[in-house]
Amino acid sequence: MSYEEFLQQIELRVKKRIGKEVRTRIIPVLKNNSVKLDSLSILEQGNHISPAIYLNGYYREYLSGTSMDVIIARIMGCYYRGKRIGNLDTSFFTETEKMKTHVVCRLINFEKNKKILDEVPHRIFLNLAIVYYCVMEHETIGMAAVLIRREHLGMWGIDEKTLHDAAVRNTKRMLPWDFRSMSELINSMMNTELLQDSSQEVPLFVLSNKDKSFGAVWMTDAEILEKIGEKLKDNYYILPSSVHECLIVPAAVVSDERMLLEMVQEINETQVEPEEVLADAVYQYDRGQKNLSVLMQV
Repeated sequence: MSYEEFLQQIELRVKKRIGKEVRTRIIPVLKNNSVKLDSLSILEQGNHISPAIYLNGYYREYLSGTSMDVIIARIMGCYYRGKRIGNLDTSFFTETEKMKTHVVCRLINFEKNKKILDEVPHRIFLNLAIVYYCVMEHETIGMAAVLIRREHLGMWGIDEKTLHDAAVRNTKRMLPWDFRSMSELINSMMNTELLQDSSQEVPLFVLSNKDKSFGAVWMTDAEILEKIGEKLKDNYYILPSSVHECLIVPAAVVSDERMLLEMVQEINETQVEPEEVLADAVYQYDRGQKNLSVLMQV
């Protein structure tokens, strides 16, 4: 079965399960790094919120041998869990003053997202771009996030600077920066002490936020970069391991800078989903100049 036939079968079978009173349609979605996905929308009468059920992964499961009955059951499970959302209060996004307390910054690749960036307010940062999302925590669906587009600024009656300033404040308040050694991070995740001898600790550090979600944006904060330099007492390199975090390597322990770029490329190719890649690049921070620059990139 081809992918297009698979999509048609999914929609037909879902319609048969839920009846005519519920509207279904498949919507192409352009994600980060120009990754194209297909989302199944299932919308009941009277509701204006529908969970996004992405079908590309289900097709890979089908090709690997998972039956259509199992796939439909999983999709219906997503649908029924999403029904508990009901009519989500969207005032956090539609009302200007509420929006100003929910908007945050995220960092994405500039070159890979030119099509998206044509439609959204953003600020260029080296070979990257800062974009803005309106976010809200929901007890059922977790974090709901909406990418802010240029037309939203007109709806709210604000300019890009007002948006940016609010997003910076909220990012600091809602998603504060987190910087620790790799061994500390592993120990905290596993709730155990794996490396007790600090003399054996690998001099590799992680910069993210408290939620470990879209924390790479902290590499754009000049004050944070300066604090990291003070802590390390050295110049350092930033390796963008994903949109969620960056690896920090003190300059004193690096003998071959090309190996750093190879490390980033390998991580991006083998460990990171395509839509979560930040950049095939290495950045260098100079403490004396208080300056971050692109050292090398693919």
